[in-house]
Amino acid sequence: MGGHVRHRTSFTSPEGFAPATFAQGRVVNLNLVNWTVDVTSVFDQKHWFDIQVGSPYLHGNNGEGFYAVPEIGAKCMVCIPGDTSPPYVSSFVMPVEVTDTATEENPQGTTSNSSPGASASGASFAGGRQRGKPGDIVMKGRDGNFAILHRGGVLQIGATELSQRIFVPLNNMVMDVSDNYYHHNAGGTVYWGMQPTPTQDKFPTEYLQTFRIFANDKYADVRIKAAKVADPFQGTLDAFASLGEVVYEITVAPQAFDPATGAIQDAKALTQRFAFDKNGNALLAGTGSLSVYYKGNVSIDVKGLLSMRGKEVTLTAENSLTLAGKDINIQGSTVKIGPGGAAAAHVGSVVKVTIPYTPLPTPGGPPLTLYGTVLSGVNTVLI
Repeated sequence: MGGHVRHRTSFTSPEGFAPATFAQGRVVNLNLVNWTVDVTSVFDQKHWFDIQVGSPYLHGNNGEGFYAVPEIGAKCMVCIPGDTSPPYVSSFVMPVEVTDTATEENPQGTTSNSSPGASASGASFAGGRQRGKPGDIVMKGRDGNFAILHRGGVLQIGATELSQRIFVPLNNMVMDVSDNYYHHNAGGTVYWGMQPTPTQDKFPTEYLQTFRIFANDKYADVRIKAAKVADPFQGTLDAFASLGEVVYEITVAPQAFDPATGAIQDAKALTQRFAFDKNGNALLAGTGSLSVYYKGNVSIDVKGLLSMRGKEVTLTAENSLTLAGKDINIQGSTVKIGPGGAAAAHVGSVVKVTIPYTPLPTPGGPPLTLYGTVLSGVNTVLI
């Protein structure tokens, strides 16, 4: 046996390698099942059928690597290997396009012209690609979605200019840009964006967040809304409320909210609501108890009417209790001051006065009892 062994070619094939050749072509057909393409050369109309597309890296174990599905019409370079292996698409190139290089200062353009009457035009291979900086690595889809590794460490990923996320190494910052933002997880949903509106003069916005108490619950228990609240929670707890256009609201209603949209499923389940409108009117209502505790001072300053109503009201002070006002009006069927053992007389009250002895006509006689009405007095407490 000789020193040369032929493993893949027949005895009619020349031994050794021949120089590889390249041809420029266009993709004319795709086989999405077998991941092959048909290519026709640009200049001499040669055809290659069902050839694969090369990639920076691919592994046959499970398809790991970098790959893209080409589109019909893409301009490519076909490699015909020198070892008789099948041809393949080695890379893609941008078609040349003619651009106008003339400017107001230089009407003839910046390219050299063979004659004075030549048009001010030049060749470009931009093909719609945005201008980058040296070192930028860009991946861009046909419909505008993109991923850009900027020189300097910034990573930019997005679908449009108003739907993207930017990672900045400085201060480890992450910046989101969007018209409408959704985040769904097992605990609930966060939404921030614009509401649908038939008008074009104003675009209402809204922030929504829902919370499940338990991740396996079907509905959410807590809802927070801000900006222009589209569906404020109207319920029996709003009996004394006077709210206009609600701009902030926190509501608690066990298993009453759609976790994705925040829509109300059961209005009767409301147990707590805190809301206020853009004019400053506020509402705090609940079905349970409310406790307020401060170690320092608490001040309530109201320019209008301060009204308190309850089934029973108790005011307790460890040291002193002061009621001050221009007019103090205490009303009740029975008013007790101190121990409250005896009733106090006031102007108009019928009183009975007992004199211990009868002065006239017989001194030392039985006591004299008199009845009368209080006509005047110096007491300023009116009961």
